[in-house]
Amino acid sequence: MAGFSHAAVSSVLNGRAVERRISDRTVQRVEAAARALGYVPNIAARRLRSHPTGTSQAVLAVITSFESPLLLVSRATTALQRMIEELGAGPTRFTLSIEMFHAGHLRELPGILSNDRFSGALIANTVEQDDLFLAENSIPFPVVLIGRRVPGYASVVENPATGQEAARILIDSGCRRLAVLMPALGTQTSQGRVRQFIATAAAAGLPPVVEIGCATRDEHSGYAAMAEHLRGGNPAEGIFTVNDTLAIGAMHAAREAGLSVPRDLCIVGVGDHDGSPYLAPPLTCAGSSEDLLHAEAARLLLRNFSGVPGDAVIELPLQTALRGSTRHLPQS
Repeated sequence: MAGFSHAAVSSVLNGRAVERRISDRTVQRVEAAARALGYVPNIAARRLRSHPTGTSQAVLAVITSFESPLLLVSRATTALQRMIEELGAGPTRFTLSIEMFHAGHLRELPGILSNDRFSGALIANTVEQDDLFLAENSIPFPVVLIGRRVPGYASVVENPATGQEAARILIDSGCRRLAVLMPALGTQTSQGRVRQFIATAAAAGLPPVVEIGCATRDEHSGYAAMAEHLRGGNPAEGIFTVNDTLAIGAMHAAREAGLSVPRDLCIVGVGDHDGSPYLAPPLTCAGSSEDLLHAEAARLLLRNFSGVPGDAVIELPLQTALRGSTRHLPQS
């Protein structure tokens, strides 16, 4: 279409026109033809060509839902990058990719069932429909699931007693009317936390746990759901939020309602995010830290390239951070 040889067009499209003394007129005609044809370069091919002879290219994906907090995406990619840096220079060059899907629609993600897009992946924040899809299919590249168990897949999971530990903390803080704040579309992990929490409260002879549903898993949803609960009268004395981001919103709603944390209301979160120790008051957290969860998942994924069994499961130890949002610590 441009009227020039393949070599001349290639030189222009690869930014080598000046080096090869190609005229401005030729550059303009080639670029106009590229625009008219909607030409897009094959990035994967360019990446392969850019690496030295003897090296291979691996594309590692962090696959997560749009509905999950962006902080979790950041943690996963940071953990993966750190593990890659620990490997140092080697025969494989890694590229990171973030892939998003709507909760319940993992099966619609392009390339999830082929081996021509990803070399390996961390998959997080799936819901029941997604876990069923994984169980019914064999993903043709190394995969590590974060926070859920699906037969046939490698995974890193938190200690199953997280919900039990959260209930124990609130009970030890003197709370009898308990509630759990959770998203309507829960993951395998969050649903397990809720079940354990409710069972532990019942075993202690407490009144039935109030289940406070919220739209998503972010701070705004936590705030809105908690504010509605407090307007209803006879609010809970102890709140368990299935992640730290919901706890942030819940604490803000409590303050607006004139409640003091932890004097009037104790709150326990999960994940121990970077900002949790710096809230006012600092947030008590039960279960494994998100940092450790993602670090172990990244390590396991990279080990899978060296022959580690594809269905290895790592269960993290229970970690508890007792802080000022519950009545364990002396209050000034």
